[in-house]
Amino acid sequence: MVKFNYSILLTFIMVLMAIINGSATTPYNAPFSIFVIPDSSLIGKQAFLELRYHNGHSIYPDSLTIDGNAFHFDVPADTMAYVFVLINGTMNYAMGLPENQRCTLKADLQTHIMTGGLLNDERARMFVETEKAWQKLYSTNETAKNDSTITSENKKEIIGQAQNELRALLDSLCIPVLKSNDNPLGIYALGEWFKWYRWEYQGIEEGLALIDNNVGPFVKNSSVYSSSINILRARAETSVGKPIKDYTFENSHPQGAPLSIHSYLGQDKYLLLDFWASWCGPCIKSIPELKEVQYRWNDKLEVVGISVNDEIQSSLQAIEKHNMDWPQLLSNEERVNLQYGLDYVPCCILLDPDGTILAIGPLENITPILETIF
Repeated sequence: MVKFNYSILLTFIMVLMAIINGSATTPYNAPFSIFVIPDSSLIGKQAFLELRYHNGHSIYPDSLTIDGNAFHFDVPADTMAYVFVLINGTMNYAMGLPENQRCTLKADLQTHIMTGGLLNDERARMFVETEKAWQKLYSTNETAKNDSTITSENKKEIIGQAQNELRALLDSLCIPVLKSNDNPLGIYALGEWFKWYRWEYQGIEEGLALIDNNVGPFVKNSSVYSSSINILRARAETSVGKPIKDYTFENSHPQGAPLSIHSYLGQDKYLLLDFWASWCGPCIKSIPELKEVQYRWNDKLEVVGISVNDEIQSSLQAIEKHNMDWPQLLSNEERVNLQYGLDYVPCCILLDPDGTILAIGPLENITPILETIF
């Protein structure tokens, strides 16, 4: 096993945590170990201990070559980071939380969880329950969409009920944990709860109030909290019934000049904003449906593509390759995502001729609304 000067490493970690959390003093000052029983197929592979901090920075204080025997990594004291055991070149890994007690965690490289400490046992329980709930939603969604014997209205009702069940479970599971754990487990619970809002634009104000009333100072000082709150606030301003906020793009196609979203308003047409990226497979897959929408309602609807978080040249190449013959606003900056609270693509925003938001979501959810309007 690789040897390190832990006194130097600890000094670095404490300084880093002072930057992240405002103080290098934390209650999580007990070292702990991670015990791993590798599968025989991993013999000869490199195993790494990764400490991943909430600002995205990672360090790798230890590693070894797997010889078929069980092995362990010692995690130094005051480690305020997610803890990973990674097996190079494979999908085998496990993730854990820092513990505030001396203990030995067991890493399961297949299920990707660690158990054996108070925080990690609770995190494992949450992980299993939330994963099961999400899989149930995905299964219900696919079954309903592919069932030709039920109406589109019934499909919407079935999927809506499954979504409500998931939302209720996340509230009941994550909020109590968040409220009673102002520690790394609380940060994890916040991340799990927030996954719902990666796809949802409804109930944002209630979500903001729920978080403000149940989050302690430790969790509030994390980047998970700040990023979640920023997205929720942006979505609160980008919700149905609100006027669309303007944003000026330095690049456009085919004009090639700076243009803003508001420049497309006031033309007595509805406006469909399609947020996409050239690296996004589902975005490219939705292009034929966008072409059909554009052709079907060309005299009443203006389609405008908005390429986000993408290299300009890559966007232009995709536009030409896929014959996307509608106006495009291009950006390689993440600020566009933050402006509108976007956490995924593809995503569409439907506006009335005055710029009021009528609907937000994937194109498959927008098309039935267009059929109702036109």
